[in-house]
Amino acid sequence: MPEYDEQFAHYDDASDEAIRERVAHLHEYHRLSVRQQHELDYLNALMAQRQHEWQMATLQRAATSTRNSAFFGETAANPGYGDPGPRFDRALPGGEYSRLHSATFDGSVDAARRTVDKLHSRSDISDFGADALWRMLDAERPDDRWRNAECVKVLGSPEYERAFIEGMQAKMNGMPVSARTQDMLAQGKSRAMQVGVGSAGGFAVPFQLDPTLQLTSSGAIDPVRQIARVELGTAKEFDLVTSAGVTAQFVAEGTEAGTGDPLLVQPSIIPRRMQVFVPFSIELDVSWARIRSDLTYALQDAGDVLDAQSHITGSGTAPNVQGIVIGLQGGPNSFTTAATANIALADWQGVQRTVPPRFRSKGSQWITNLANIQRAQAVELVTGESIVQGSHQSTANVSDHGNGSLTLLGDPLFEASFMDSSLATGTVAAVCGDFYDGYCIYDVIPSLVELVPHLFGTARNFPTGQRGLYHLRYTGSKVVNQSALATLVMK
Repeated sequence: MPEYDEQFAHYDDASDEAIRERVAHLHEYHRLSVRQQHELDYLNALMAQRQHEWQMATLQRAATSTRNSAFFGETAANPGYGDPGPRFDRALPGGEYSRLHSATFDGSVDAARRTVDKLHSRSDISDFGADALWRMLDAERPDDRWRNAECVKVLGSPEYERAFIEGMQAKMNGMPVSARTQDMLAQGKSRAMQVGVGSAGGFAVPFQLDPTLQLTSSGAIDPVRQIARVELGTAKEFDLVTSAGVTAQFVAEGTEAGTGDPLLVQPSIIPRRMQVFVPFSIELDVSWARIRSDLTYALQDAGDVLDAQSHITGSGTAPNVQGIVIGLQGGPNSFTTAATANIALADWQGVQRTVPPRFRSKGSQWITNLANIQRAQAVELVTGESIVQGSHQSTANVSDHGNGSLTLLGDPLFEASFMDSSLATGTVAAVCGDFYDGYCIYDVIPSLVELVPHLFGTARNFPTGQRGLYHLRYTGSKVVNQSALATLVMK
């Protein structure tokens, strides 16, 4: 049992449902008071204890039931030793142990991992999406692991995807849905409500269609999701622990230990609400296969440009997320070009040297605008050898769209369309360093979609023959370690 606290003792007799509702309510707050945090810790410990007791009771009942119902054969004579008792001739029926185990806490997490493996093997989610889900299932708090596992099992199942499509088509055509579909959609809705994104009439988006789990075309113009740290979760806030680096030293015997400054810091990422509205033709609902592919494209494409811009130039002031350029303002690693409106070889080399060795050695990378990539291709390290190397070195174009096959001074080079290309004084022309340690994106799952059956024109308010898709999701991002990145600033 959790450590006794008189002010929360009344929860000891409360039902599991009441405790879950209170925990979900506390998770809706961006910041908890000291008392609320103690209350949440008490409830989490109480639920973990009940879960453990339930696991033990479930397995005990299974074993007892099996022994009582097993088929006992005849016992062989055993003179001099008495009756050896009944012989246990039957184990658990096939699949029964798996069913019982999946109902336990550890079994729920295991089942969720298998779901992620299946989605990944079928290419329904990207490599980075699968990796983020696996990390989510490794959450430190037991109640977070359980809640995340239940979310994955429902929204990642083929049954829920089929129910989602059936529900969408039913809303389009004004037709009823089956009881099973209603039940599946209700399960998905309950997972959305746990993280505060539920609403009347909306559907939680299945993982197979959720843009937060796909590496979309935004990778061509916004490489940040490829090279930065991306985390998924169901909480309304994500806390990290970072440090610019701890210093070690040799000392004489008996010397007092130093603090190892700098101190650890704990940046927090608060997801912001992102909404998109996608109009589409009524002809989209002609078939299940067509609506699946078109819906996936619509959801992915809608957030591409906004993601690309916010990850670079986002102000960080609510309701906007923080971009890399804004987050690095005032940072310790900044290199200014020697001349105005020009980036020379010494400037590229200078900003690369500005990245501290502890971060450069982990895997330094570049992001800059296509125009600056082309300018860099014209700069020679030695006669006849450009500082940009790769399969496409034409100064007229970069046909691989900065996907990392190019290198700049030996480090991978990516195109980011919203990086400044004007070469105006004070602008940031390029960023270099360890983006995984320096910048973090946090996506809340599941996202939510709402169908508007008919759109109306503005002239006579008559139908236009279109429907609308309203997509809502929560995402946040910020620079979490300025020391890991360096900026090239124009003089």
